[in-house]
Amino acid sequence: MLRVVFGVSQMSEPAYDAQVARLLRDAGHEVVYAGEVATAAQTAAIAVQEDADAVVLVADDPAAAEELTAALAEYDAADVAVHVVTADQPFTVNDILTR
Repeated sequence: MLRVVFGVSQMSEPAYDAQVARLLRDAGHEVVYAGEVATAAQTAAIAVQEDADAVVLVADDPAAAEELTAALAEYDAADVAVHVVTADQPFTVNDILTR
């Protein structure tokens, strides 16, 4: 079981967000809902505070993963897996939790 911080962007769809969170939970992972996060630094701070193994962010731009990875490195948390899910891509739990 992994501890996953789950955040969403301002442009995400609530029904889709819930679907992703349920998928993670049903796979046996502990999901910490971070809510709507504005910056990579905020998300990284939450991940460090929650001692997360992974961060899943529903966002418009897959490039958000690079920003989040850099922010986690600044917190000396480069071992936290990062995955950005966009609404136009199909996904599985294995996809989500793989860098």
